[in-house]
Amino acid sequence: GDPSIIIAMNDDEAAERAALYAGDVFTKLDDKALGSLVARFYGHLGEYASSKALTGGLSNSNYRVTMKSGAAFLFKVCDEKNAQEIRVQINCLLAVKRLDEAFPASFPVAMSPEGV
Repeated sequence: GDPSIIIAMNDDEAAERAALYAGDVFTKLDDKALGSLVARFYGHLGEYASSKALTGGLSNSNYRVTMKSGAAFLFKVCDEKNAQEIRVQINCLLAVKRLDEAFPASFPVAMSPEGV
């Protein structure tokens, strides 16, 4: 089915929502720093090629990472969560994925082939 959600709102509410999601990247990583992190934690996925900062989030810094193979994934920096909150979020996402792999969400990728 269609995963889109239609929310009725007036012009003021629409402008407020647009401003909320127009945020910048909170944690700024240059290409060298991001490439180093990707190599360290996701080197098993291949060789880093490039990245692009994605704007529009509420509390995270998101980057689209592209590997030299052409594979791409979301690199997410959780700016406002502690380790326990991140574990809860990961467990929730994995539970959703077990129920519906087609659900439109950014699912976690293991930091090593062993799943660590």
